[in-house]
Amino acid sequence: MVYWYLSKFSKDLNVYLILFRILNVLCPQEHGKSLKLQFLEKHFLLSSINSFGQLHYQDISTGEMVANYRTGLGRTDVMRVNPYNAVIGLGHAGGKVTMWKPTSVKPLVTMLCHSGPVTAIAFDRGGHLMATAGVDRKVKIWDLRKYEVINSYAARAQSLDFSQKGLLACSNGSQVEIFRDTGGQDYKIYMKHRMVKGYQIGKVLFRPYEDVLGIGHSMGLSAILVPGSGEPNFDTFVDNPVETSKQRREKEVQSLLNKLQPETIMLNPNMIATVRPSRKKEKK
Repeated sequence: MVYWYLSKFSKDLNVYLILFRILNVLCPQEHGKSLKLQFLEKHFLLSSINSFGQLHYQDISTGEMVANYRTGLGRTDVMRVNPYNAVIGLGHAGGKVTMWKPTSVKPLVTMLCHSGPVTAIAFDRGGHLMATAGVDRKVKIWDLRKYEVINSYAARAQSLDFSQKGLLACSNGSQVEIFRDTGGQDYKIYMKHRMVKGYQIGKVLFRPYEDVLGIGHSMGLSAILVPGSGEPNFDTFVDNPVETSKQRREKEVQSLLNKLQPETIMLNPNMIATVRPSRKKEKK
């Protein structure tokens, strides 16, 4: 029921619910007991992590299993996709964060982010900032261009999410804290919201193109207004929040025809369609 309500706050969550049912009913042997799902909409790939620490990539347009890798770092239920380059980020019990693509057996990047288990990961819209939270009661913001810590805060968070305008929402127990960049990537407290006593927050998620934060908790769903979180000026060629059902069907057909191949997923997508630099042997 909570997923149905959350679908009103994110256009992808209703897709997750349908795909979750398909995985556990039709494909139990291939995916196992899935803990987290992420959908790569430009590649039509469904990524899942199961209780054995196995990462799966499946093409939902053809039903073909693209990749199946064992992370080797144990069970994890922390998973997020980077919207900039479609790289999957996993948080592990040893405090490490690994980044994966479907054409690589080993992780592209392995970062030691916390001294304890990682509880949440979030990527900003541009893909160059990553927020992580751990059991060590720290929330860290990383610059993925240098893989360095920008800021570190003493706070606990079970869920993290960046808004379209760069606001960061952190949930802990029955409280939600929202940070805002005051300049120079220095995040300060912008808002605080406390739920009724006894409500345990499980997920926070900003609604795109609106100043609304959806909060999924133990008693259902709540929504709060967060001024300045949504993108006010949208490009209808990229995403149209007021599209009709006919426009949505045409967009799905076009996106299927223009589907990207798994080989296009890389840390720096700007390398696509560029000339490969010549090696020393080729120069000689």
